[in-house]
Amino acid sequence: MKLPFESLNEIIEFIKPFKKFNFVVYHDIKEGLKIENVQLKPFSKSNFHIDLISSEKIICNAGFELPSEALLLGKSLLIKPLKGQMEQISNAMSIQKLALGIIMDNLDQNILSDWLSSSKGIKINYSNYAMELAEWISSKKWDHIENLSKKVWKNIDFNFPGGNNTS
Repeated sequence: MKLPFESLNEIIEFIKPFKKFNFVVYHDIKEGLKIENVQLKPFSKSNFHIDLISSEKIICNAGFELPSEALLLGKSLLIKPLKGQMEQISNAMSIQKLALGIIMDNLDQNILSDWLSSSKGIKINYSNYAMELAEWISSKKWDHIENLSKKVWKNIDFNFPGGNNTS
């Protein structure tokens, strides 16, 4: 779990009642601490990525990087967009519209309970589009962005929950 803009005490009270689950929370703290089923850890890129890979589910804000990594890894997402941040609200709406995760506006234990008991992750296979991008840059056809977009997006593969595959 990574909700760096939420109160640590609120996060602990939010997840602690779910004793069947173990939570790892990264926050702005000096030293790690374990409180019942909640493992608190200070920010650490290397440790965070280890925990990210080994987790089943991710609770985070609606930025771009962590939700994208979670989708690449096939992790179930519970997203809490930051209030007043249009990018976060837009990202959350996109995730919800595509049924790629669950959205909560507040730390809502009912939503958390439903998500923990039923939600499965969706894996997205992003293509390596470096060659297409390099060719587009070298061609200097800046007004042909649609062609680049079509080439890049046609190779992205994931199954919508309804069974419609994008590729």
